[in-house]
Amino acid sequence: MDVPAAKEDHPDETSTAYKGSSSVDQEETGSERGIVIQKHEMTSEGTSPEKTEVRIQSNSSATDVPHEPIPEEPIFDGTEKASGLVGESERSSANETSQSHEKGRLSALEFARKGVDWPEKAAAFRTFVKERGEVMSNVLRRLSDKMDDLVFPSDKDADTSADGPQRAVSSDLQNWEHIDAGETVQSTKYKGRITLFSKSGCQDSRAVRSLLRSKGVCFVEVNVDIFPQRKMELEERTGTASVPQVFFNDEFVGGFEELNAWEVKKELDEKLKNALDTECPATAPQPIVYGEDEQENIKLDAFAEVVRKLKEKIQVKDHFYKMRYFTRCFTASEALEVFTEDQYCEKEEAVEFGRQVAAKHFFHHVLQENLFEDGNHFYRFLEHDPIISTKCFNFSGSINDSEPLAATEIEANLRKFTLAIIDSYVSDDGKRVDYRSISMSEEFRRYIKMAESLHRFNVSTFSREEKLAFFINLYNIMTIHAILVLGHPNGPLDRRRLFGDFQYLVGGYPYSLSAIQNGVLRGNQRPPYQLIKPFGPKDRRLPVALGEPECLIHFALTCASRSSPALKCYSPKDIDAELRAAVRAFFLDGGVVIDMESKTISLSKIIKWFSVDFGKNELEILRWIVNHLEPSKAENLLELLDGNQFKVVYQQYDWSPNL
Repeated sequence: MDVPAAKEDHPDETSTAYKGSSSVDQEETGSERGIVIQKHEMTSEGTSPEKTEVRIQSNSSATDVPHEPIPEEPIFDGTEKASGLVGESERSSANETSQSHEKGRLSALEFARKGVDWPEKAAAFRTFVKERGEVMSNVLRRLSDKMDDLVFPSDKDADTSADGPQRAVSSDLQNWEHIDAGETVQSTKYKGRITLFSKSGCQDSRAVRSLLRSKGVCFVEVNVDIFPQRKMELEERTGTASVPQVFFNDEFVGGFEELNAWEVKKELDEKLKNALDTECPATAPQPIVYGEDEQENIKLDAFAEVVRKLKEKIQVKDHFYKMRYFTRCFTASEALEVFTEDQYCEKEEAVEFGRQVAAKHFFHHVLQENLFEDGNHFYRFLEHDPIISTKCFNFSGSINDSEPLAATEIEANLRKFTLAIIDSYVSDDGKRVDYRSISMSEEFRRYIKMAESLHRFNVSTFSREEKLAFFINLYNIMTIHAILVLGHPNGPLDRRRLFGDFQYLVGGYPYSLSAIQNGVLRGNQRPPYQLIKPFGPKDRRLPVALGEPECLIHFALTCASRSSPALKCYSPKDIDAELRAAVRAFFLDGGVVIDMESKTISLSKIIKWFSVDFGKNELEILRWIVNHLEPSKAENLLELLDGNQFKVVYQQYDWSPNL
């Protein structure tokens, strides 16, 4: 049932007079005039439709009609509810106790001290009630026609409507006072220039990069994987295409062996100083410039032309469907008219053709009820979806209509850019990120463009290993992108926006960082202190989730904080071995600390938050940890476990930025 809005882009401002729809009959009864909306529903036998009338009084407005619900994901923002209160500072204890006494009840901390069980689910239920309370408040405000008082979680995002949220990247990157990322790649205090030709994932390239960084010099890096045309230049200058190769201004000096030989002879420092103090000639290898050697081999999707005709011929407007109000959608009958005319076919064939178009994620049913069917159904182009248009930051105003690449090619491209960015702008230990240089780099700009290829590809063809590598790398690079756009979170509310509101359009559906971690990689498990799973039973993203939670991913996902695991790039070929190595490195770096004198086992908060992934109880979790420790530390832990005399404490999580 369609109800055209008075203003297409502003349904909230619609007046009471709905016009232009044959299914809306206006009646006047005495002094009262009403509108009768006839809603068609199929009977259980699927034969003749029945009509359900919904009467809207003339003194009401469109705001009385329940608007399209935008689902809120369960997000863990790092705030522990009740179970984490024991052991807090005395100041927090005093504040909470006094506040609780004023309210005439005991605090959660006092319950814990008295030995009363305070289940974690109680805290989750409290969070659930609080979040749903905001939703109910909005509904009540709509019914009372107080639209100015509406509270939306991300009103700021709605400002990026015309060109999509990706538009915010270019403007936000201009202001970086809040991030101290150090010097940029190209420093103006040197006359000369050191140029490194490198390759992603190359051990020798990594060794040269590490050596130059240890000397504290700035250098220009040209990654031949990202800029393949520069490989030809390298071969012309050196007679070889192998990397790494280093130039001091226009002088070719060789690779790692040559630099290391100078370092052994104590000559490297002087040669670097002389090169940087010498004016760089124009004949030297040039730094990467914007758009250099950028090639576009775009092949349009086979359905792109018919979708263009569909957009031209149908009327996109607001509709009333199943007691809710949906913006910017179209009817199945309108689409069928275009398909039958374009394909010169009967209705049944046009329906099947429409399913093929919908399967390529050009449009979706407004409630995801079906792929495409004839009848009283409403569909919407992906670019008109309110979540995609306001929250997906790899969306720039229009859906990528090129032929989707194979999933394996998408994964390889993402890994290539992720590895290039990590190699060039992340410290060797993976713990510090140069966000400022990333924001100004050509590699990141090209990554942003590559991210548009994620819009409509077939995610379901991934193997388990490919899915793990793809979504871990996507999570980590999305986090970098989010920090560049939103800035580093300063508290729980900012973290909720980081993990929930910053999303990508992947395979036709939006994914937040929380959806990737808890929905896909954890096999659709509830986030800590939450009651709801990320994907409901009818969610089209549910088939993408892993069949079983993979607990190792917690030591590979980096959320831009100092307590996060090291930032690395992962490949499908060796994903399990790489994840096990990441766990060992995290535990070796302080994730697990064992004090034999006090018989205390200090664990990262990550293990506490996601304890359900590691074991059913504390003993199971500790025995799981034993299998991922270095031998000496594993022996100490086993000794404590055998003696059954130990205490487990959890380290304070450091949310400060990983600069």
